[in-house]
Amino acid sequence: MSICMGACALRVVDACSTGVFKTVTLACALAIFANCGQSAKAQVVQDFYEAPFATPTGVFEWDNFTTTFGSTPDYQELGIGSAVLNLMSIPQPGDAPPPALVTSTSNIYTGGTLTDFTVGLSGLDATEAHTTVVMHLAAIGSFTDFEINGQLPSEIVNLGTEEDVLHGSGAAPFDTTFYWAQWQLDSATDLEITFANLLTHQSLAGIRIDYFNSSSPTVVTAPGTSNSILLGDVNLDTVIDFSDIPAFISVLSSGEFQAEADIDGSGAVNFGDIPGFIVILTAA
Repeated sequence: MSICMGACALRVVDACSTGVFKTVTLACALAIFANCGQSAKAQVVQDFYEAPFATPTGVFEWDNFTTTFGSTPDYQELGIGSAVLNLMSIPQPGDAPPPALVTSTSNIYTGGTLTDFTVGLSGLDATEAHTTVVMHLAAIGSFTDFEINGQLPSEIVNLGTEEDVLHGSGAAPFDTTFYWAQWQLDSATDLEITFANLLTHQSLAGIRIDYFNSSSPTVVTAPGTSNSILLGDVNLDTVIDFSDIPAFISVLSSGEFQAEADIDGSGAVNFGDIPGFIVILTAA
């Protein structure tokens, strides 16, 4: 199915700051957003970051790397706390340890060294007794040994490898492996999440970390299980097709939240979800 077939104009109503409604037409002229020329399987990496069912105390996400050692997430940082991404290069015998670099598709590429990644979270809310942490990881390559402060996750799921996933501003498709992990911890204000490369010449495509500070453990269902959502299925008929467009417009214009319409996983349904919604329709 192609979203560029026929009269595919999608009209979206948005309330502007003056209270006057404006109409935006998303037609085939926006093919650059829809990626109409891409493979039918092509999906953007953000589509795989499904927001947990509850509102996190803090959210930290990278999926468009602009600098290898950026001090803050370059895509999203919401809630209480801050995060820092670090890289730890381990040279192999005979190898000079070149630094990891950001590629033209905004991934972090490790080159000829074994490079571990560490995400440090600080200033977290520790008011309640429990801290639940959920991590999504997207990689062009293989990772293992996920730990927080030396503790293994209470649940870890390899979500498998998807073909032709689009990455960064270059929108180049690569086979990408997705991981999901959850930790149940005593309340903490500082956490260090580590995950390691198995091989050289790997690429880190994206990370999302949600944490919950609560009086009892927050159990979040992993994507792909019976309680997970289907991104783009806004009319909840278990099928993604053009019948989801009116429902998407309704949620977008009302300002209400629906997980199936939150394509970029930002915790809100807004105009930032439109490009990803079009990509999902194109791939359906």
